[in-house]
Parts: sequence; C-alpha cells; structure tokens
Amino acid sequence: MKKLLFHIVFFFPSLLLSQTLKEFDLQEMSEQQIPVFIDHPNEAALVIYTAITGFTIESNNGGIVKVESEATKVTVFLKPERQILTLKAPGFIEKKLSIENLSAKQATFYRVNGTEGIYTTETGLYSIQSMPAGALLKIEGIPTFKQLTPFELKDFKAGKYRINLTKPDYYSLDTLIEIRSGMKQSGLFEMKSMYGTVSIRTVLPVKVKLGDQTIDAGPDLSNLRLRDGKYELTVNDSRFDLYNETILVESGKTKILDLPLVKRAGFLQIMHPDEFDFKVNGETQFKKPGTHLFEFFEGRYEAEIKRPGFQLVTFSFIIKKGEVVNWEPVFTAATVKVNLETEPSGATVLLNRGSEQEVLGFTPLEEQIAVGEVEFLIRKEGAEDYQFETTLEEGKAFSRKIDLGNLDQNGQEEPELRSASALLYAGWSNVWFASDNFKTLEKDGEIKRTPVGLALGYRRWIGEGNFFFADGMAFILQPVKTNLDAPADHLFLSGLSLAAGWNPMGISWVRPQVSLGWGFVNFGEEAFIFQSGEALSIRQLFWGIGIDFLFEEYGFGLEFRRSLDPIGDRTINQIQLRGGIGL
Repeated sequence: MKKLLFHIVFFFPSLLLSQTLKEFDLQEMSEQQIPVFIDHPNEAALVIYTAITGFTIESNNGGIVKVESEATKVTVFLKPERQILTLKAPGFIEKKLSIENLSAKQATFYRVNGTEGIYTTETGLYSIQSMPAGALLKIEGIPTFKQLTPFELKDFKAGKYRINLTKPDYYSLDTLIEIRSGMKQSGLFEMKSMYGTVSIRTVLPVKVKLGDQTIDAGPDLSNLRLRDGKYELTVNDSRFDLYNETILVESGKTKILDLPLVKRAGFLQIMHPDEFDFKVNGETQFKKPGTHLFEFFEGRYEAEIKRPGFQLVTFSFIIKKGEVVNWEPVFTAATVKVNLETEPSGATVLLNRGSEQEVLGFTPLEEQIAVGEVEFLIRKEGAEDYQFETTLEEGKAFSRKIDLGNLDQNGQEEPELRSASALLYAGWSNVWFASDNFKTLEKDGEIKRTPVGLALGYRRWIGEGNFFFADGMAFILQPVKTNLDAPADHLFLSGLSLAAGWNPMGISWVRPQVSLGWGFVNFGEEAFIFQSGEALSIRQLFWGIGIDFLFEEYGFGLEFRRSLDPIGDRTINQIQLRGGIGL
C-alpha cells in the first residue's frame, strides 16, 4: 500500500483560554483489512482511532466526501487527490496532514492521543516546514540568519517576524509569522513551482513547435517542461493541415494534449481478386484478396507489380486529400522464345496447356510463348506423333531438335551455350610430394617440401547436350627451397589435359568433370637430389576430378590432380583453384 506523505502543521491556532494547550499525538498504524470501500469504490479512506471529545477534520479544498464517527473511531472518505487536512478539537493546537498521491480504495490508519507542551511567557517555538523541503529560510532584520527547511525557531522572543523562502525553479515566498509566548507552533508553507509539464501525443511521428522549442511527438506521450504561462503550439507538416493552438501551462500541473491532426491523405483502391505484393515508390505493400484500399499522403507515386509468370505492370497516380484513385491492373503472361526444329521439317506444332489446345505453326518454328508448364505435340504425315512436356521459365529461351525418323534419340532440351565456354584462367596451385622417393636433402637430414605457386592456363569445353569434353593446358610456377638459409629455386609443372563431364538436369553452367593428362616436371638445378640419382626432369601422367562454374563472361573452378612418374615410381598431389574470363 502506498504511504501518505504528510507534514504536521500547527498554523494560526485558535484563541487560547490558557497558556497550556494539549497537542495531538498522531501515530500511523499498520495496514488493516477492513471493508470500508463497499459503498465508496471511487474514494480513499483515512481511519483515525481517538477518544478525544469534539474531534473534527477539515479539507482545504473540499476533498472530504463523507465522515463516519463512532465512539473511538472516525472514518473519513476522501477524493483521491492532493489536499491538506486540518485536525481540530477543543483545547488542542490544530494539526495539519498533507495528503499526496492517494489512490482510490487506499486506506491509511492512525491513532490520535493528546500531549501537553508548556513554554515561558517570554519566548515561544515555531517550526517552519516547506513544500518542497530544502528551501532557503531568511528572517527580515537578521541578516546573518540562513537555514534550510524544515527548521525550528527555538526560544525566539514572542513577536511578529517576516520570513522569506527561496528555492530554484520555485517562486519566492514572503510572509509574516507570529511567535506567541509560551506556545509551540508550526507552519507549512507551500511554494509555487515556476514550471508545468505538457505531454503531447500524435497519431504519427511529427515535429511540434511549442513556443521557441521543438519536440518530436508520436503515438507515445512526449513530455516538455515549461515555465507557467501561455504558449503557441504549431504543427507545420505537409502531411497534415496546419494546426495551431494556444495552451496554458500551469505551475506544478501536467497538461495532456492529444493533437487532433487532420491528414492530407487520399486512397488508392486496387480492384483485383488476387493477393500479391507490389511496390509504391520503392516501398513494398501487400494486397489482400479482393478489392483493397491503401492510404497515401498527397503527392505523386509510382507503383509496380512483378508477379511470377507475368510481365511487369507499372502505374503512376496522384493522391489528393480525401480522394480515391481506382486501379484495376491487367496482367499479361511473361513469354520466352521457343525454337523447335524437326528432321524432316514441315511438321505441325500444337501446344497443350491445361484443357486448351493451340496450333502454333510448322517447323522450323520460332515463337514467343507464355511461361509455365506446357505440352508440345509434333505431327508429320508419314511419321509417328511426338509429344513431350516441359516447363518454360522466364528469361530462359527453349530450343529442341527432333528427329522424327528416330524418336528414341530425342533427348532433353539443349543447355544454353555461354560465352565463357572457353577460359583463359589464372589461380593458385598447392603442390605436395606424396612419394617417399621424392625427397630433398640437407646436411642434417631429409625435408619434404609443399610449395604454393601461381597457375596459368587455358581451358575449353566442347560438346552438345548434357555430355561434354574439355581440353586445356597448364603452366605452374612454384618456389622451392632446399635449405632454409639458401635462395629459392623453382619447380615448373606443365602439360596438356583432356576432360570429360556430364551436366546433371541440363544445367549448362555447372561442369563436373574427370580429367586425364600428360606433362612434365622440371626442377631448378640443385633444388632436388633423388635417392636414385636420376635426372631432374620427369615426364608424368596425371588424373584428376574437379568442377567448373561458367557464367556469361567469366568462370571459376576447383580441381584435384594426382601425377604419376612411372619410371621413378613417384607421385605428386596438387590442388588447383582457378578463375578467369571467357573468350
């Protein structure tokens, strides 16, 4: 349960009948579960246990809704708002309770007893408290007196004193107090803040000018602290009608503003049964099935729809405030070039798509046909009908040669030829020696070498359909050191190769292959000494496996080779990574 922030105040007591007055002993009690809110669900409660005769309680702003008095208990139902309560009873000094942040259905419990205080007839005591605390207290006529509240003026000579309270961001407070002889008094002085708070909320993020300050407002409240007074609030944004308002900022209060901005917007209505994505000025929108309405601010827009299987649809439109622009897009199927040849020529070509059949013409045939799954039927008098299915893909031309005299030899469509079907390439080659007879000698023992060097070469792919051949040549230059302290010699590998491969599913740009080749290895003088004492130039045969990827004007590949020296029974392993440009 929230705590009540209270300050106890003895302020301007009633006329005293004697020099001795009792004072209230107010003690807060622990929370109790008492169903006091059955008939008061929107109020808070103050429950006071006391046996003092004639005990009453008052609010400074009429915040007391109802008071229920029993023999030893007083229940006060309060509005859940800030207020100051005054406790009174005959023969007692008035006591103040400052109520802060009290919420509905919140109850606080107190016990009130009486005490006595006796002072001499020459002096008195005055306790000064401020809201907020920490104000600087000065007394007129006593230049050296400076204290921070709360502060007690003890044993001050009875009389009237003018006090001054100051605190940053609050207006100064000057007032007259009277210290009465033989009395204990208290004063609670509320200082007025110089500032209030404005909380602004808008439907969309927008800049709001308030006086000479600008804030970024949006769906969440944005707070701005201002000196109390009147301010001009302005929103000047092309998306909204100009908005002006004069607001009053009150000290210590928060004003919440939900700005009723009027959009300068219209609508684009798309009339089409399908759902699809489309872009407006580069921003993607999603259309639901059926007619769909989109809101846009005033201005000119460019819309485009690119649906799979259809040509690009574009549309320019201008939005004006409150108007609706209707658009019913018409989609045209995307087409690709289809080339059909037969041997002999002059065959009739029919196209089946779903349950519909269309006559295309005679072979050789070159036609633009809509993409998608289709079935071709080839008929020629004196020859057996030939029928095949395929999927026409956007951006990929389709061609087929058909031998009507030998239908069993008609394969799948030919892969598209690329300009990179021949490459001049360069790359890196890593060579290591796999045979124990392939060693270098040093003074202190034998060391195997694995040099890395530059590979240069040429490669060409030949063939139609899925099966192909490739020929090429390679030249590899790699540094070799026989001694860690000696200069590097060189190892040269070169030779010719022949490869064969198969394109899976007619993918023309993927070239897996198995290679065979012939070449020779030449070592720099004194770089290698074989145990057998043979010559430094070795002929070799090699085999390898690899894969190449070919694109419009470039390609790259990876290959593993194993070279064999049948005379010296030695092997060299090599990995080559290559890339190049097409011829």
